[in-house]
Amino acid sequence: MTWRFPGEHLLFSTPCHVDRLPTKGEWALGLVGRAHCIGGACINDPTYRDRAAVLGVTGKRLVYQAVGPGGLLLRAAAASAAVLGVVLAITGSLAGLVWGAAIATALWIMSRVAESFGIGAGSIDFPHIRMVDRGSQTIEGTGHWGTVYRLRIADPSDFGMILAMSGAAGKADAA
Repeated sequence: MTWRFPGEHLLFSTPCHVDRLPTKGEWALGLVGRAHCIGGACINDPTYRDRAAVLGVTGKRLVYQAVGPGGLLLRAAAASAAVLGVVLAITGSLAGLVWGAAIATALWIMSRVAESFGIGAGSIDFPHIRMVDRGSQTIEGTGHWGTVYRLRIADPSDFGMILAMSGAAGKADAA
């Protein structure tokens, strides 16, 4: 994460659920019409629904990473190459083992690099937090490119720490 946000360090992380709310442009273009939408939130639209994520907190922002199959295909190919290398070694081909291990390692590294490109793509700077709801432990804010995210933090102590660090306690009282 330090390569995306230089000078910042991860202070702690917590599991959360995230919604990506449609932008005004998506509404204007009719891209949200496949779902039942109320007040900006869409229900039963897989693009905008509740996603399991991990929320990282730095000194300046909230950064979330959706839990998903990013890099899964490359990791499966790496595992297959490793198994093939072992099978070739058992059948007497030492070169097959070496090549299988080399290909498996390269694919595994590529999967990790592919995953790292998504880290930090969803972030909310502390000044861009627009609404905090203590009852549902929800934080809503504007991310990069004007995208609105709604984050629900299950752990009450983590939610309290985030409020204290972000200075969003006043916004919570106003909501």
